[in-house]
Amino acid sequence: TADAFNYSRDAFAPELCSAWQSVPDGVLTNDVLLADDTLSITLTACESYACVADAAAPASLCLSQNSVLHSFLEGTYVATGIVGDKLASTEYRRQQALYDADGEAYYVYLWYLAEVRDADDGGYNLWVLSTQNLSTVQSASASIISYYAYTACALRNVADCTSLWNFYWGVTGAAHADEAFTAVAGECAPSTTTAPFNYSASQYAYVCVDIDDAEAFYEATTLSANEFVGAYEIQFDGDGDATTTIPYWTKPANDLTDVVYYIYYDALFGHWLFGRDMDEDVLAICMSTSARVPEACENWYDMVDGVQLQSLFTLRSDGCGYADVLLASCSAQQSWVTLSSEAWPSLSPLTISSTYALFAPYRYSLKRTAIVTVDYFGADDDFCDFERALQAHNVTGRVVL
Repeated sequence: TADAFNYSRDAFAPELCSAWQSVPDGVLTNDVLLADDTLSITLTACESYACVADAAAPASLCLSQNSVLHSFLEGTYVATGIVGDKLASTEYRRQQALYDADGEAYYVYLWYLAEVRDADDGGYNLWVLSTQNLSTVQSASASIISYYAYTACALRNVADCTSLWNFYWGVTGAAHADEAFTAVAGECAPSTTTAPFNYSASQYAYVCVDIDDAEAFYEATTLSANEFVGAYEIQFDGDGDATTTIPYWTKPANDLTDVVYYIYYDALFGHWLFGRDMDEDVLAICMSTSARVPEACENWYDMVDGVQLQSLFTLRSDGCGYADVLLASCSAQQSWVTLSSEAWPSLSPLTISSTYALFAPYRYSLKRTAIVTVDYFGADDDFCDFERALQAHNVTGRVVL
């Protein structure tokens, strides 16, 4: 903004702008601009500064503390012995392999982009993290270079670089600056074992998702609130121990949606996810690697446009229970009641169907409930006298035989 802005005069005079806005660091949105009072443009030369001494490349590097969805890139990177053809910069490879969805191992490499791209054809002084190694990208066959992240730096020792690392996210099609990520010389210290977390406690049995304004949610995300709302029940695979196994939560198909929805933990990326399955159809992701339970995540993003969801929905386990589970209603003619052995030991197991229930409600949904028996011939149970039956039995919200 500039006072009395005149396009023909001022369009090519950025020094007249006094109120710049910029994309903030450490977020996954790429369309939100915030006032930035640190940015200014002048027609004078920049103040002089002291260059960082260009030290020799170390034999290993420790990359850690990622905060923008790329924690799987953390770890020790070791020099491979391969150096660039032009500048003799060092190539590094992550010490531990990663595994794709098919269980195939692959490695992540760290190398200097200027080795393969000249300034004249769009190259930059960037260190990049990529699944491609330096030998591949230096060959004529590598016309496209893919990357996970980069930092703008021309030093041989990337540990001395001071600019932020930027991590690419395909959802937004942009690279996002990470204020926390670090690269230091040497191997990473052995990780310590995290104290077990007991998921068997009753407060984690159900997780509820609440959306107050479904229309606003759709306008912001193009996703239906029906896919998220409701109670999710905790599940463990096989004989999983609640103190050592990370569970997942499921929401059954219901009158709002016809598929099962999941809240689950992705061990590779270290994040909680919402999805229509636990494989590829992801709807939302938590931008935190420290949240032990889904409701503890403070930064959720949708996987369509990268919209931050924290102000649009709420996750809670407090006050969430079986009564909040959404179920699919069914035809009265396709419904049945199964009598448990505890209630009717002489008849169990007994299933009563309602084949001829041709009266309203024609469709309904029943949750688990007690069953009230009414003896039609009993002295107190003339059920044709409805008021008297109500006095004799608590039948509200229950199945009556």
